[in-house]
Formats: sequence, structure tokens, C-alpha cells
Amino acid sequence: MKHFDCSNNVMEPENHSKNMAISKNLMNRGKLLFFIVAVLVFNSCAKLYYVKSTPKRDEISISPDLRQFVNNNKQMSVVLRTPRTTSNITQEVQNSGLYNTIERKLMNSGFIVRDRALLEKLVMNEQSSYESIAQKIKADLIIEVIENTRQDITPTKMFRKKNNESVDIIRTHDQLNIMTNKFTFRIVIVETGISSGIFTFYYIPCTTNCDIYVMKYGGYLFGNSKKEVKKRYWAFSGIRPRNFNWWIETDYISDDLSNKIINILQGR
Repeated sequence: MKHFDCSNNVMEPENHSKNMAISKNLMNRGKLLFFIVAVLVFNSCAKLYYVKSTPKRDEISISPDLRQFVNNNKQMSVVLRTPRTTSNITQEVQNSGLYNTIERKLMNSGFIVRDRALLEKLVMNEQSSYESIAQKIKADLIIEVIENTRQDITPTKMFRKKNNESVDIIRTHDQLNIMTNKFTFRIVIVETGISSGIFTFYYIPCTTNCDIYVMKYGGYLFGNSKKEVKKRYWAFSGIRPRNFNWWIETDYISDDLSNKIINILQGR
């Protein structure tokens, strides 16, 4: 068995220079790697921000005729008139659920609810007058839905939760959307054919702030939780852009709209 005496190994000058260059190169690479890791660790802190939207007040216009009619008729028959159907099946299903909820709550509150499908047939007949509608449907009031729209708003600013510092949302990897709803109703007294009330109701999320976790990934990278956004960030590549949407639940809108209409018709 051969033994090596390390004390007798003398490094040649040429080898020594090569080793020194290699060591220096490794040190430079180590510094670069350390810098990259430090930048990644610094940027990997998911910070909590929030976005907010501007609320809008409901717009309610009631004529004296409608006020008097409501006060003089304690039990009224009503019929709901809805817009033509849309090509969007999902939206149509949601609208149908909304209108069904309004009719059901009207019935539960003591109103006589007439068939809106029959009303639509009569309205499509150009010879039908409000007098003939009153005779055939026996409705006192027509509650007409003249607007049911949704608008997506893209926030341009977000605010640091810690100190309320404002940040412009210029470059983003993901997309933020605030989905708002607007409904406008018209009330027609069938006996006179007079439009006696117009009501517009707004449903806007994030008026009391919506939280979002943020990290920088070229543009801003968002997540609903710190764990989620950090997991996406550390994937490094192939991160698909995502839409982060805020909206108000359809069930809440249906119940709230129904209650507002009922309160108006009951003179509250």
C-alpha cells in the first residue's frame, strides 16, 4: 500500500497561478449567486395591498301619483316585465333566477303577481293598449326592468395595507377586475299608462376595500393568499397570467333588489 506525504508535495508556480485564478473565478461566481439569491429572497416577500372602488348612491324618483296610488291600494296586483333574452346562456340563467326571486318575494309580501309571459305576448301585439292589458292581466302596476348591465372596472391604484401608501398599477402580469352591476326599474300605473317611478340600484364591490397579496414578477403578480402568490412566484417560469375578480354574489343582489322594490311599493 502506498502512502502519500502531503508535506513533501510542492506546488509548481504555474499550477499555483491556475488554482488562484480558479479560486478567484469561483469567488466571483459565489458573489453573483449570493446577489441573485438575495434579490430573489427580497422580492419573494408577499406584501398585502388592497384596492377600493367608489360607491354610488341609489337613484329613486317617485311621482306623487305613485305615492297616492300606493297609499290608496293596500293589496296590489303587479306584473314584472323583463328584457328580451340574451345569447349568453349563463347570464340568462342568472337573470331568470333574479326575476324569479323578485316575484317570489313580492308574493310573500302580500302582492298578487301576474304572469309575465302573458304580458310579453300582449306587449308584442302592437294593438294592445294599457287598457287591454289591464283587462286581460288584471294588473295594477307594471314593474319593468329597463336596464340590467354589468361593467368590469380595472383598478389603476392599489394601497399598501401596512401604511396606506398608494401605488400605481402600471405593469401587471395578472389582471384585476371589479365587476359592478346596475339595475334600473320603471313603474307604470296600468290604469293610466303613466310612468310613475324610476329606480336605479348599484352594486359595486370593494367600496370597503378588497385585499390582495402582491409580488413583483416583471410586472405585478397577485394572489388571494401569501402562500398562493409565493408558490406561483417560485415557479420562476411558465406562470400563466390570471384574472382576479371581485363581485357581489347573485343571491345577495336578488334578495336586496327585491327588498328595495317591496319597500318602495309599500310606501316605506
